[in-house]
Amino acid sequence: MRLLWIVLLIVAAPAAASAQVVSPYTGGAYVDPAGSLGMTVLNEQMRSAVASSWYDKSAAAKPARRHPIKSTDFKGTGKRLMVEEYYRALGASDEQKKALARVIDGMFTAFEKQGHKNNIAYALAVQIGVAIQIQTGKEVTDARAEKLALDLNDALAGDAGFRKLKSVERQKLYESCLINAALMTTFHQLGKRRNDPAMSKAATQMASRALEGFGRK
Repeated sequence: MRLLWIVLLIVAAPAAASAQVVSPYTGGAYVDPAGSLGMTVLNEQMRSAVASSWYDKSAAAKPARRHPIKSTDFKGTGKRLMVEEYYRALGASDEQKKALARVIDGMFTAFEKQGHKNNIAYALAVQIGVAIQIQTGKEVTDARAEKLALDLNDALAGDAGFRKLKSVERQKLYESCLINAALMTTFHQLGKRRNDPAMSKAATQMASRALEGFGRK
């Protein structure tokens, strides 16, 4: 998690927003393209996983696993499916798209170098971890991020609805998690560096939206 945060600070140029926030590009309402797909896998088991992994201060670094991590893997199509959807939802100009492409590529590259390519549990853990870090201002430890990913893997693998998702649906969810994490980080940093309230507000709204389904706002 720390590596991803550092890489995004280096890559971050102009940025974007997500998940029913106000786009700083257009000033209009923005709805996350993942929408209902994300809510499909948001169940009580996942809420419990986040609560125990993240908010329980006594949580161990590595829990016993019931399911192999590959349970939340998918076979990719060989191309990204969601990036253009996010550009359109944000109302990004051609120049803004170029800047966003650097941010998003940086996120995918850093994440996949850690050995978690095409794994939804780890991607979702990154999105939640970034949101909590923005919300609390506290650095996310690698141990706690790892525990969260493993708990989410168990919750997802044990859910009938998730198991029914086709590979293309899993890929869309995976991409959305990483794109949202990249956008939250970029907005947050640009808001601070530029003293830009619109960017800061977008980051805060995105973080709140990412966590509200887990009982945290």
